[in-house]
Amino acid sequence: MTGGLSASTVDSLTELASAELRELETSAGAYLSFERWRDLEQDARWQTRYVVVRRDTGLLALLPLSAPAKGAWSFAAYDPRALLGESASGTAERDWLLVGGRADLACGLLRAPGLDDATLVAAAELAGGAARADPLAHQRRLAALYVGADERDAIARVLGPAVEERVVGTEARLAVVGNGRGDHLASLSSSHRNVVRRDWRDRDAAELATRSTGWEEVIDEAAGLIADVSRGHGHADHPVIVRARLEPWLAHREIEPVAFVVSARERTLAIALGWRWRDLLQVYEVGLVSREVPARHLAYVEAMVYAPLRWAADRGCREITLGLAASEPKRLRGAELRPVHAIASTAAIPANGERS
Repeated sequence: MTGGLSASTVDSLTELASAELRELETSAGAYLSFERWRDLEQDARWQTRYVVVRRDTGLLALLPLSAPAKGAWSFAAYDPRALLGESASGTAERDWLLVGGRADLACGLLRAPGLDDATLVAAAELAGGAARADPLAHQRRLAALYVGADERDAIARVLGPAVEERVVGTEARLAVVGNGRGDHLASLSSSHRNVVRRDWRDRDAAELATRSTGWEEVIDEAAGLIADVSRGHGHADHPVIVRARLEPWLAHREIEPVAFVVSARERTLAIALGWRWRDLLQVYEVGLVSREVPARHLAYVEAMVYAPLRWAADRGCREITLGLAASEPKRLRGAELRPVHAIASTAAIPANGERS
């Protein structure tokens, strides 16, 4: 017990009250939500446990713990050895325990809304102690991968002082200003205003049309365009696989899925898929036509930035999350770029649960 706080571990979210879990939040939004973790629990390739921090009867924080059950990492981007480099050489999958996240390039400590800084620090440190004491951590190094800037301090408290840390990416976030149109333009520096004005002028000249709709109407077409983009970047992908990773989001009750469709003369050029989660609009995936189409880039920035901005402003969202890829086009149109970290303990946790 620390300052009235206590920590324990559970094997499944079904052991906790869903009403409390739904209240928890992180800056990563729906990527670390209760419903997303409920989906991830079903993946037999991973062992998953949760550290629960409470005060009296109230849930204050939740820290997911994930270890590969067997074989190779199911998602290479979550292999700590690839992100940490030389310091991780010689380790195997069984040598690692991921804390705070293992999917969607997101990581964080889920916490109750309005938690003050002192309580958050205490909860994070207590969660870290409970994580190290859990049998799942024994003889493993702890790693938190793709930790966003807003989650970094809490996760650092979880892992403690004996860590190594690397910047592994850049996240783009776009503040929603006023009406998302002229107000957004006025909020930019002069050089960025010139970029946006040029985009808008060229968009009108190309006669691009934009509409927003639900995912169900466009999911098949979007899956094909997303798979094409992935293959263009050298990644094996297929529309059936893309649809399989999109469909679980349609079952989430706490998000509002939205698709932004950009076309020219009735030909679809780009589709961006995202959702509203509380006061965030999160852009998830973007599909595009082939690079040979002249208006492709205009359609991309319209689907990724301008259409979501207008939609978010009309619905009172405060911010748009735009992911880790293609940072420069987003920055030029007003997004703030924030570092994304990989943080790992420097040594494995011995079997008694204390750091070696």
